Amino acid sequence: YSYKPLQRSDSIRLLTLHPGHFGSPIKISLAEVRSQKEGHDYEALSYTWATEDGDCERSSQIRCGGTRIRVTKNCELALRYLRKENSNRVLWVDAICINQKDNKERGHQVGVMWNVYSEATEVLVWLGESSTSVNGWPSLNRGSISVSDLSLDYLHQMVIDMRRIQSSGQDPKSSLLYQELQSQIYESVISGLFTDLCRGFDDIIQRRWWSRVWVVQEVALAKSATLICSNRAVKYGDFFGWHDILSHDYSSKGLLAWNFISAALPHLHAVASARVEQPKSLEVLGVARRLIASDPRDIIFGLLGLSDNFKSLLPLPDYNKSTAQVFTDVAKRHLNLTKSLDILQHATSTTPNFGRPSWVPYWSDAPAVVYLGHKLMKASRNSQAIFSISADDQNLRVRGQKFDRVKVLPLADPKAYTEPVLSEQVMEGWRMSCNVGFSLAKYPTGEPVGEVVMRTLCWELKNVTTHGQSSLFSKEMENFREWHSVLTTTSTLEEYEEQLQFIRAENQMPTPLCITARGYLAAIPFVTKVGDCIAILAGGRLPFVLRPTGNHYRLVGPCYVHGIMYGEAFPENLDELIWFSIH
Repeated sequence: YSYKPLQRSDSIRLLTLHPGHFGSPIKISLAEVRSQKEGHDYEALSYTWATEDGDCERSSQIRCGGTRIRVTKNCELALRYLRKENSNRVLWVDAICINQKDNKERGHQVGVMWNVYSEATEVLVWLGESSTSVNGWPSLNRGSISVSDLSLDYLHQMVIDMRRIQSSGQDPKSSLLYQELQSQIYESVISGLFTDLCRGFDDIIQRRWWSRVWVVQEVALAKSATLICSNRAVKYGDFFGWHDILSHDYSSKGLLAWNFISAALPHLHAVASARVEQPKSLEVLGVARRLIASDPRDIIFGLLGLSDNFKSLLPLPDYNKSTAQVFTDVAKRHLNLTKSLDILQHATSTTPNFGRPSWVPYWSDAPAVVYLGHKLMKASRNSQAIFSISADDQNLRVRGQKFDRVKVLPLADPKAYTEPVLSEQVMEGWRMSCNVGFSLAKYPTGEPVGEVVMRTLCWELKNVTTHGQSSLFSKEMENFREWHSVLTTTSTLEEYEEQLQFIRAENQMPTPLCITARGYLAAIPFVTKVGDCIAILAGGRLPFVLRPTGNHYRLVGPCYVHGIMYGEAFPENLDELIWFSIH
């Protein structure tokens, strides 16, 4: 098929899927339309190019006029299930409606994709075919049913029930269907023998679609979205509603269910952060970093349309630029437009690469410390960043104050700090961090060591910022002591999960604690080394760990040092600051 260039800057192509039986050849036609001005009704497809086994070759063909267009097997399969028998269906499908061989058109169309999905009458989320695994106990009236179909049907009924209960002013968690699912997940995880319902939910949650960065924008902007497995369909909002209720369930069964859906959590968190009234680009990027893009540049380009303010902070799609150029452009834009070092909080990686600037976040790498927000902290008071960037974009010169250096740092297995779900390695990481903290006999600020350990271990999240002045704080300390007792008296994950009655800090990962030369306790990235410098840089909410290398530094990542997070160690006179050259 030979694509004709689009004639107008606001044009897109729409695909008309012609009627036919399931097994007959797929026939389509393409037409150029002006997306906003002509008011066409269409549905937009959200899917992954690859099948569940990873096949992303364009090995299938569909007919368009007298010619053929090559598509992936998953795209062809979606079209087969979406095709009507007796009438046309108008769709937008990226692999077909964009000339993928034309980088210029591809870049331009990616830039207007937010418009495509926000104006579609429905976003159709193709998860793939129903599971081939069927329920073990067929009912008389339904016979055998795919476990994925079973779970989608159950989800729909459960969410209807929870919304009914919530509308009457009661706790939606009191839904019997919700409680039954929680119990089945709990028993399945503890025993290792999954029920049909749990197998079905696990099958849905493990689908590739949840892991892709592009789909965040596609459903976050949708007027309405539907999840589709073969011929089964439920509203995307049903799944999101379940997640929302689950995020407020702090029981031990709630914690296990939260871990159970962990494969879908990065997606759900990214959509939630994108749907707020004024989404913050760094918050969305920080969550989307845990998602996958075949082309790393799409981690940036795939989020561009989520908010108008993203368009000034993120570069326009340009596939002629390298990944390094795109990521460096993001860092420079944030520094120049915000006069803040917030972007540097993300410049940490589990696989440091010395061939590139350490101050530029590489969004395709896993972070060495989980970004937790820290909106209230002001380690550098209310200062603005004082910086300059070298002409070759390699060096960032920034002014700040050297505070301390890392002296004592025992580390657990790296898996303790990178596991996405609760594990015995994660537990061991927590134990080692607590042991480091409780090894202090006293603290420079005069505060009780137990309080310091609790605040440092969770980077002083918003629920413990009361500084001991309220009953809320007393409750948090009581919870912490209970949690620490469970942590130190249980030897297996199963024992820990059974005894756990601790308020979960959502998204919190274990973080190593170190003791500094001056006797402070600090939470730091696990790639930190003894001898690294801790500095407070102008314009930074958090202090940073810097590694001296010759006449400059490498940025290791942000840190939390208890007692200096609100400007206590930052000079009022900015003339006292020194220059740091970060390479």
